[in-house]
Amino acid sequence: MDEKFYILAAKLLTNEISAEEKSEFDKFLGEDKYKNEFQLIKQQYDLSGKERDESLFNRLCCQSILNEKIETDDEQFGTARKVSNFRKRKYIWAAASVIFIMLIATGILTKITNQTNFSDFDEMISSKTIAGQKIKLRLNEGTNVVINAASELKYSKDFGIKNRIVYLSGEAYFEVKSNKKLPFIVRTGDIQTKVLGTVFNVKSFPDENNIEVSLLEGKVEVSDENFPLSKKVVLYPDEIVYFDKKEKTMELGKFTPLTTTGWKDNNFIFKNEKLGNILKVLGRNFGIKFTLTDHSFSEYKITTNFNKDSFRTILKVISNLTGLDYKVYGEKNIEVIFYNNK
Repeated sequence: MDEKFYILAAKLLTNEISAEEKSEFDKFLGEDKYKNEFQLIKQQYDLSGKERDESLFNRLCCQSILNEKIETDDEQFGTARKVSNFRKRKYIWAAASVIFIMLIATGILTKITNQTNFSDFDEMISSKTIAGQKIKLRLNEGTNVVINAASELKYSKDFGIKNRIVYLSGEAYFEVKSNKKLPFIVRTGDIQTKVLGTVFNVKSFPDENNIEVSLLEGKVEVSDENFPLSKKVVLYPDEIVYFDKKEKTMELGKFTPLTTTGWKDNNFIFKNEKLGNILKVLGRNFGIKFTLTDHSFSEYKITTNFNKDSFRTILKVISNLTGLDYKVYGEKNIEVIFYNNK
C-alpha cells in the first residue's frame, strides 16, 4: 500500500482534506485494493471504542508516519538518493495525530494476551513503537506519556480503577496526574518507580546495561523490586539514578533536562560521548541502520548537538567531527555506512 493513501485517508476522516487532495484520493479508490482498505478503516473508525479492531488503527497510524522521502544529490556517486527529511515528518504527524488522539481518547490500544516479562495479568493493553517512531498518548486517568522509538508500554485493563501500574520496555516520558489514593508505578526490569504526581523520564532498553530514572518535577521513589527495603532511593528535581542490571547497584547523579528528555522533540545533546553510542541513539530514534567499517571509531568521543536537524546535516556533522566518509544505501530501509578513507 502507498503510504500517501494512509495520509490522505487520515485527512479525509478528520475533514482536513483539500479539494486537490480529495481528487488524488479518489484516484486511489479507483483501485479495488485501496477501496476495500478504506472501507475497512472507515467501518472500524465509525464503531464505538470497545468494538474497534486496533490492528486497523495500527495500520493507519504506523503507515502514516513512515518517512517522507526527499531527493538529495549524492555528488560522491553522481546519483540521486532518497533519504529521510526529519523536519518533514512534522507534516505527516499532523495528518495522523487527530485520528490518533481521538482513538486514544476512547481507550483504543492493542490488547495483548499471554505475553511474558511484564506481569501476570491475563490481558494487557499495549502501545508499542518501532524504530523511527514516537507516539504521544493520554491514559484514561489523565497521565500524559511520550513513548520513544523501539519501546513498549503495557498496563492492565483495570488501570486507573484498581491500580496505576505500567510496564515499560525502552524509554518513555511521563507527566503523571496526581492521585494520592492510587500511586503511579512504572515497572521496568528489576526497577520500580513510584510516584503520586510528577514529571519524569524512564530509560530501560533491553540491549543496554543501565536503567535510568530522571526526575524533572515532584518526587519519586525508585527501588529494586527484589530488595525493596535495602535498595531504594528518593529522587528530587534534576536528579537521576542509574541502576546497573548486572551488578544490581544504584548510583545517584545530576542531569540536564534537555540532555535527557530532548529526544521527545528530536533534540539530541551529546557531550564527550562515544560515536558507537551516538549512532545507536540516532539509529533507534530515526529508524536508520548505521554501520562503522572501522570498529575502533566506536570508542571515538565527540561533543555535538542536533536540534531537529535534517538527515543530511546529521551525516555531514558526524563526518566533519570524525574525519570519516559515508555512503547511503536504500530508499525505504536506509543504511548509512561510515568508513575511513585515509
